[in-house]
Amino acid sequence: MGKENDILFELIDVWAGQRELYSKQATVTAVDEDNRTCTVSPTDGGADYLNVRLEADFTKNTNTDPKGFFIVPAINSLVIISFTDKTNSFISAWTEIEKTVSKQGQWTFNLGENGGLTITPELKAQLDKTNALLTALINIINGAPVPEPGNGSASALQIALSAAITGQSLGSYENIENEAVKH
Repeated sequence: MGKENDILFELIDVWAGQRELYSKQATVTAVDEDNRTCTVSPTDGGADYLNVRLEADFTKNTNTDPKGFFIVPAINSLVIISFTDKTNSFISAWTEIEKTVSKQGQWTFNLGENGGLTITPELKAQLDKTNALLTALINIINGAPVPEPGNGSASALQIALSAAITGQSLGSYENIENEAVKH
């Protein structure tokens, strides 16, 4: 079996020598999201690499032919660039991610068991309506006493409702949106 292994390893060496596939560590110096590329500076002090791809399905006209998913590395972060040949490279690993961009129509996390993401502006609008209604009801309950027929004192219902809401506050929905996750 030794001879077969030797032949196999020789073939691999020849193939690898022709392809010159390798990876390098580099620092991101610029990002061009429109063209889905970046410029990196190798940590070994070599010359900068330009037009390093951010996604696999790279098209020249990304505005008319938007595709896929890509990750935008943070400026000054370390990345690994891998080469498909002597002139084409892509980011294969990241230390810091500025953001991810996707043209996907649907994402499913955790098997979709929790339903879809809330549309924050619509949620806030509906919660504001609920707060307005509750505010109006609270004002009525805490307003001028509604005399109980026959004895002129506040009704038992009004007294009970007023006691139940004393010390309660309406919800504040100003901070319900996570700006780091957009959809």
